[in-house]
Amino acid sequence: MEINKYLKTEQDINVLVSEHFLKLDYSYKNPIFPYKINYISKNLKLTFCHIPVIDGWVLKNGHFFTFFILVETDSAIVKSISNVYGNHDTESNVEINDNLNAPITYYWHLKELNIILAKFYNVRQINKYNNCSMIIIGNMDYKSIVQLGNVLD
Repeated sequence: MEINKYLKTEQDINVLVSEHFLKLDYSYKNPIFPYKINYISKNLKLTFCHIPVIDGWVLKNGHFFTFFILVETDSAIVKSISNVYGNHDTESNVEINDNLNAPITYYWHLKELNIILAKFYNVRQINKYNNCSMIIIGNMDYKSIVQLGNVLD
């Protein structure tokens, strides 16, 4: 199932979440810490902009939602997302003492949707998450994600 085809209405998002994600009712050791989540993917038959999803999680409350998906790092990811959503509007990276220390993070700020493509740091050292990028898709900004995550605790 192509995730980006289900991001247009709240009803579509609810169908996507109910069919492909499980609600968490227990303590879960979250591999994407510090983000809080309340749904975990129950199958891996998902794609985003034709990119196969390795794993995924959702933070959802009412009409607010954010998908956190892991995809295999590939030089064509930016182009695949841009083919669907247009060119990214922001790039960022980290430079310390004239040395770039992190890959570029790409941002698409759309009318009711934000997309972020970033390198995933596999701090829990889960083998299937090696060499992954994280795509964050949702209608919440970072502050909202943190505030809603705190409410879930």
